[in-house]
Amino acid sequence: MVRYGRLRRFLSEIAGSPLVEKVSLILPFVILGIDVHILNYSLHRMDFEIVLPAVILLVLSLIEIVVVVDEIHVTALKMSRERELTIKLEKFVLENPELNVKDVVNRFIKKHPEYKELRRDIYHLVCQIFEEK
Repeated sequence: MVRYGRLRRFLSEIAGSPLVEKVSLILPFVILGIDVHILNYSLHRMDFEIVLPAVILLVLSLIEIVVVVDEIHVTALKMSRERELTIKLEKFVLENPELNVKDVVNRFIKKHPEYKELRRDIYHLVCQIFEEK
């Protein structure tokens, strides 16, 4: 029974995200808090000239939070796929040590056609692997 699985995945994605993305996630929450305070104040004072801009700012802050969370998720997926691809490529290079970069790329794509659209990324990762080797 998995409890809070989505929340744990989300928090691990945030923990693994770059600092810029973490800061860009914190700022909308700060603006959201200030906006809620302004909205509460304007409703308490019955100042309806401020309510509309405060509601618009509230909606924009919520949209920004959703966009940043989605960007963090996309970045985490990309990093995960890149790690998986690097592991497969390292294993493939170890199995075929006599091949050069071009041959490794071509044979790997022939063996794993699902990575065909990632040819450029595969090339750069194979170059890194050969550089470390």
